[in-house]
Amino acid sequence: MNHVIIGNGIAGIQAAETIRNLDPSASITLVAAESHPPYCRPMISLMLEGQMSSKMLAIRNPHFYEDLHLQAVSGKRVTDIDVDSRTVKINDDRLISFDRLLIASGADPRPLKIPGHSLNNIFYMRTISHVEQMLMEIASARHALVLGGGGWWDSRRRTA
Repeated sequence: MNHVIIGNGIAGIQAAETIRNLDPSASITLVAAESHPPYCRPMISLMLEGQMSSKMLAIRNPHFYEDLHLQAVSGKRVTDIDVDSRTVKINDDRLISFDRLLIASGADPRPLKIPGHSLNNIFYMRTISHVEQMLMEIASARHALVLGGGGWWDSRRRTA
């Protein structure tokens, strides 16, 4: 069986581990937009606060992909899914075939559609890369405005 998992978050890696436990000979390909190994996304606010490094956010060991005998396609996004031909196309035009497909990609923040939305230094906080971009600019910032959707995660962001 040829499994393709889109997403490197907790749902994607748990699925990969479960598939491997149920079928040791299965082919598993995991496509991840980020190039970082699996990490605890809700804790990225601690990286912004300076309490944790990106390496401390890891939720699996550095050899996770090799240990699980899966093919990781990191730093690539799926651009098309053809259910009839059972293929996914990634943004380097490579096609990956599947018997089973799991979409566990999560969601991207919805961009602001307000005056000034294209100004420099407007950040979204969903990934390690987003926080790294913020940290590069924050030292020289004189003013900041934080908008959030609410809940625990957003309250953590506002206190960072």
